[in-house]
Amino acid sequence: MIAQLNGRILAIRPDHLVLDVGNVGYLVHCSERTLAALGETGETVLYTHYMIRQDEPTLYGFLSEEEKAIFLLLLTVPRIGPRVALNLLACFELAALSAAIASEDARSLTIAAGVSLKLAQKIVVELRDRFPAGEITSLRNSVALDAEVVDALVALGYGVVEAQRTVQSIPQDAPEDVGERLRIALGRMGSE
Repeated sequence: MIAQLNGRILAIRPDHLVLDVGNVGYLVHCSERTLAALGETGETVLYTHYMIRQDEPTLYGFLSEEEKAIFLLLLTVPRIGPRVALNLLACFELAALSAAIASEDARSLTIAAGVSLKLAQKIVVELRDRFPAGEITSLRNSVALDAEVVDALVALGYGVVEAQRTVQSIPQDAPEDVGERLRIALGRMGSE
């Protein structure tokens, strides 16, 4: 099993990167958030999970052991595959994802591509006891606000995926006000 790779990034694509480790190029699937954090080139360390599905070996890469652990937890939920798990990791900071699950906020999970309300409810039921419901109030509020902003953008005629990506780019220190977050999102959509 390949648990970690240290190497130089050769190429970054929308859903994966190629990592040169000892003159061998490994294709590693990552979330959009991870790929954005890595930049274009340079040395990096990825924590990996090696999986074989339908006789096809695949590597998944993560910036931290915690991110990898949450990915593996998500895979324990029936009907959650690697792509949906990566979509959830792309849409949420780890603490926000944990907060949404612990507080049983299934609706907010639906901002991730491929996650219907029914599937989000299944995620909450399967995993809510694995995430402590400690200091999650502000994170829960932030996740709920972002879901409202996505809904508002969709109501204005924007595509769901485009709205989700824009909401992900809102700074974490943005005011906790739907109107203000919507204004920021519209400004970012207008500049693209």
